[in-house]
Amino acid sequence: MTDTNRPAADRGRLLSAALAVAGVVLLFGAVLGTAGATFLVQDLAYLGTGGIGGLACLAVAGAVYVSSRSSRRCEDLDRLL
Repeated sequence: MTDTNRPAADRGRLLSAALAVAGVVLLFGAVLGTAGATFLVQDLAYLGTGGIGGLACLAVAGAVYVSSRSSRRCEDLDRLL
């Protein structure tokens, strides 16, 4: 018996991992950018693009991961019943 929904859960975990990596890279880029900036305007630009974008990627990654885990648990419960 094969479960056709398992690949969908795996795709969700893979997508959340990719988004988490992208978020960390954006945050790291923002930190490096603000460290080398000489003016406040440059700091704000790095924080606005990399910082907020990185945090958004991490938030979406968490939501996708939780969603894939909860759908997998519901499928497991349905199979038991």
